[in-house]
Amino acid sequence: MSRVFWLGCLGALLYSSWPLGYALNPQVSHNELASMLEAPHQPFNWVFMGSDVLTGIVISVVAYLQLSKIKTRNLAKYGIFFYWLFAALVALAALSKINCDPALQQCGSLIRHPIIIVHGFASISSVVALLACMLLLTKAVYAQQVSGLIRLAHQVVLLAWLFFGVASLIELVFHIRNNALQHYFITICGLSIVSCIFIIEYLQTDRPGRLNQTAALASKIKNAGGE
Repeated sequence: MSRVFWLGCLGALLYSSWPLGYALNPQVSHNELASMLEAPHQPFNWVFMGSDVLTGIVISVVAYLQLSKIKTRNLAKYGIFFYWLFAALVALAALSKINCDPALQQCGSLIRHPIIIVHGFASISSVVALLACMLLLTKAVYAQQVSGLIRLAHQVVLLAWLFFGVASLIELVFHIRNNALQHYFITICGLSIVSCIFIIEYLQTDRPGRLNQTAALASKIKNAGGE
């Protein structure tokens, strides 16, 4: 495994900081969403906010290191952009709630305090960006005939996303209030970061000519979109 991959694992671990909540703030961890751990009135909020900001920094470094190895436009480059966008938006979401806590009614209306909108937009968009990276690299995985074990691991993570979607729908329909599903999803996002970074590293180093083949696939997709 390359150093870039392990650095990516560090970023994913920083993002999945919710288990610390059961030690530092058990009341919120047992009864509220993980985002409440970062609220201004909560103890050790700086730990969880700092973890998200560090996630953005570490993953940005990983993205730069991987991007510097790619000389042509291909699916791997687009994948890097999307996982970097995820990390950047995670950091933005954490920073945009420092002086705003709707639970304590410190924000007022959305029009007067657009920072709430910024936080919500960043949170939702980050998830969309990460899912885009996973789906985009799925094309590369099958086009390049990546080894069976790696392909299986990637499929398992994708199935975990699907399970989350179904479980979320069940919670919505039956009005189930449980933060366990959110903790599960945060973990899946962390695993998705690792999967994206690993696959990009694999496509670059496993066999000569992989990048050229991936670039050809990206060109076909672009041409098909232009028709």
